[in-house]
Amino acid sequence: MKNELRDKKNVSGKNKKNYDLVQINNDEAAIDITQILVANQTLLKNVCRKMETLENRFQNLMTKLEFNENLENLIPAKKTLLLSAPKPVKKWEPDSPELNSNYFSRFSIWTRIFRPERMRRSDSD
Repeated sequence: MKNELRDKKNVSGKNKKNYDLVQINNDEAAIDITQILVANQTLLKNVCRKMETLENRFQNLMTKLEFNENLENLIPAKKTLLLSAPKPVKKWEPDSPELNSNYFSRFSIWTRIFRPERMRRSDSD
């Protein structure tokens, strides 16, 4: 500051114009520096946000891993059940006897083609 005051007192005529140009350049430099600082600040904010999201993802992964480890320890019986052979299942069989040619011989060809609903079995058959 003191040096600037001395320079202003010693400046006269043509030198004063040159000094004003230097001041203008300093103001532009100050504006450029502030723009750079603002840009750096936004970059740092973005980096901080990304770091926070990565940290949250990492914590979520850790909790999922812990949950899976707990499940593996709690469910050995279910694993053995799944790894064992399945129980045999009986094949479904209808209650009524199978249809044979004697049953179909009751109906005419006309009924077989145009009235198949009459061929349905009743519970008494």
